[in-house]
Amino acid sequence: MSEIGLYIAGSGLTAQQEAMDSVAQNLANSNTPGYIQEQAQLVTSEAPAPFAAGAGVRVADISQVSNAIYQASDLAGRAASSGAQALSQTLSALQSFFPEPSSSGFAAQLSSFWSSWDTVSQNPSTLAPRTVVVAQAGQLVTELNQMSNDLAQTASDTRSSLSNLASQATLQLSQVAALNASITAGRSAGQDVSSLVDQRNALVEDLASSLGVTVRYQPSGSADLYIGGANLVQGAGSNGIQVQTDPATGKTSLVLDAGGMALDVTSGSASGLVNGLNGQIPAVVHQLNVVAEDLASSVNGQLAGGYTTSGTSGAAFPMFQSSSGGPISAATIEVNPALVANPMDIAASSSPVLGNDGSNAQAIAELYNSSSGPDQAYRSLIGDLGSATQAAQEQSKVASALSNSAIELNQSVSGVNTNSQEISLVGYQQAFQALGNVVSTINTAMQSLLAAT
Repeated sequence: MSEIGLYIAGSGLTAQQEAMDSVAQNLANSNTPGYIQEQAQLVTSEAPAPFAAGAGVRVADISQVSNAIYQASDLAGRAASSGAQALSQTLSALQSFFPEPSSSGFAAQLSSFWSSWDTVSQNPSTLAPRTVVVAQAGQLVTELNQMSNDLAQTASDTRSSLSNLASQATLQLSQVAALNASITAGRSAGQDVSSLVDQRNALVEDLASSLGVTVRYQPSGSADLYIGGANLVQGAGSNGIQVQTDPATGKTSLVLDAGGMALDVTSGSASGLVNGLNGQIPAVVHQLNVVAEDLASSVNGQLAGGYTTSGTSGAAFPMFQSSSGGPISAATIEVNPALVANPMDIAASSSPVLGNDGSNAQAIAELYNSSSGPDQAYRSLIGDLGSATQAAQEQSKVASALSNSAIELNQSVSGVNTNSQEISLVGYQQAFQALGNVVSTINTAMQSLLAAT
């Protein structure tokens, strides 16, 4: 009887010690990213021969506590939040190039430009106001060129960010595949692979944030990763990704290294970057080019109907032209060097006879009211960009709040709650102490029996 009692108590001491070790592991990793709390699964042991009664206890497994639905919501929330944040940051960067309203912004420069024409209309035979018109035109051109350069640099920086993201994700995907192999082998050998699973979880969270991957867990213990229908990790194999730009359409996408299949990236930071490259940045570039085109066409068109002080048609002396010889854009627009050299060739007159007439200059001054002029085009650009930026910022806030809620819900199940762990620890300690008392009591009883015989 004493032997089975000692056996039961001993098994209990061992089991409670292992349970306390799992609690210690949890508390030690309470702030470790990707860590899932462990729990000792205590089961009744079979009684060893020759004992027929009493079996004791053993730890059947040290399992990780998780909920597949909460975990999937956590990953989806991270992906949505990261995608919204990346797009919001891109739009905020674009908006910074157009500080409106401002006393020194492009809108104010346009206003000054039109006002300078009014001065010419009042003094058509004087060089000074014509020189001011050319200088104002030069400021507009410089500003358009600079804004175009800023947009081009943002596109380049965004593409570099996407390329860096693809390189980092490719490395992480290979690491997940390697961990899959180790986890599968470890489980087959009956080893504790919890730490390997935690490492993989941290990588999967990063990949969800960057690419919006989804996960399918296999019975073997491996985790397969997908984007849409494209497989990125399957068992111990992984597929890298890279950035590709279609030369025909100019569209940028992420594609698989093997086969070049385009990935349907709809969430994660990559989606925000791709959206910026293919949607938001080109849209702003187009609108800015419209501003430059409208500025040139409206002013040059009005000048073409006027005459210089010598009676020459203004068609020979446009104010704006393309530095490349091609279509005028925000990047190529420049002031006609001929007018820079001789502002008196500005066609301020409406009559070839009345060279000192300033009525054509007055007509140009009134172009600020044109519904198809550069002012309206610029206001549309600012309004559209402001609305898109505000909407993206609001979406980012909402997505972040939803993601935090999903993370908290997942953590409530799989994360480490120090209070509950400490309560469990006390319970295991009390059981350990009680079993120690059992062993002591049995020993005392045995000694007493031996002394009495």
